[in-house]
Amino acid sequence: MKIAILYPRLAQLGGVERIIISLAKNFNSVIFTGYYEPSKAYEVFKELNIIEYGHALGNTKLHNYEGILKSVLLDLEDFDFIMPHVFPNTSVSLKCGERTIWYCHSPLPTIYDLKPYFLSFYGTLGKSFFLATHFFLEIFDRMFVKNIAKIVCNSNITRERIKRIYGREAEVVYPGIDIKRFERKDFENKLLCIGRFSSADINKRPLLAIKAMKFLPDKTLYITGNDSYQYKLMKEAPSNVKFLGRVCDKTLRELYARCLAVIFPSFNEDFGMIPIEAMASGKPVVACYDGGGVCETIVDEKTGFLTDPKPESIARAIRRLDDENLLREMSENCLQRAKMFSEENFIKEMKRVFKEFNN
Repeated sequence: MKIAILYPRLAQLGGVERIIISLAKNFNSVIFTGYYEPSKAYEVFKELNIIEYGHALGNTKLHNYEGILKSVLLDLEDFDFIMPHVFPNTSVSLKCGERTIWYCHSPLPTIYDLKPYFLSFYGTLGKSFFLATHFFLEIFDRMFVKNIAKIVCNSNITRERIKRIYGREAEVVYPGIDIKRFERKDFENKLLCIGRFSSADINKRPLLAIKAMKFLPDKTLYITGNDSYQYKLMKEAPSNVKFLGRVCDKTLRELYARCLAVIFPSFNEDFGMIPIEAMASGKPVVACYDGGGVCETIVDEKTGFLTDPKPESIARAIRRLDDENLLREMSENCLQRAKMFSEENFIKEMKRVFKEFNN
């Protein structure tokens, strides 16, 4: 069984990239990507079979259209299954839809569920440009999904979105992590907020975590993520917020191992790998009721807290962890809960999906 995995860019440390690594390591796979930057991607990608098909238009507004064309033109005749992960690679369904299994992380948020949220950050001219550039993308997106043979997705909330937006059924297979790579070492008086924070990821809401620290002067928040965008966040940050920029995988695991808890303030997230990694490190997660898929992984009052999306609410939840007995109890719950989202379970389920699809 030979699988072609398609993903537009390998140039960041994100949850989707971790899932692609799991699939590529455990199946006879080739990763096709428009752009691969080894210095910005996970180190393990260097050990995998990657074919770069190029992106002449770079990050311009037209790069999606280039991705549509280049995905269709790929020679994939030797592969049993074609697995695109996001638009525009789903265009491959026009050529080999009967062999295409789409692992959907989320329907395009800027076109569908998060469109009003994104539009709220633009003026009149910006809104007009946004709507114009996304009009045709929606037409193409719906056309590509219509031709896909099977859809697998990462959470029940994503399955509901797929049904509502495309009228298609999808099977939920939760992503998994290599739990053995994470460990619990200590509970230092430090909090952690991790994410791909940028102007394009408005829904990550790091400012909620930053502003919460004004109510927690005795604790320190460490933020990792995109260096350039952090300069904007620094203007809002009190002195007990430290910006670490991009950190390597080893450093990140050490931060998990020693922190008190992880703050995950995202809005309408499709799944969220960070809470799983936090729980695998025995650390409670504080997220928001409107966090989307994270509400399927965090058990409120057991492995963390789901709060209102307000800084003071997040701070109150964190303050409850001053109770050492509660903290220890939650930590044990986290370690047990994380086992449900292991890489072994994920690969086992994907093998079943491929087998049933093949039959």
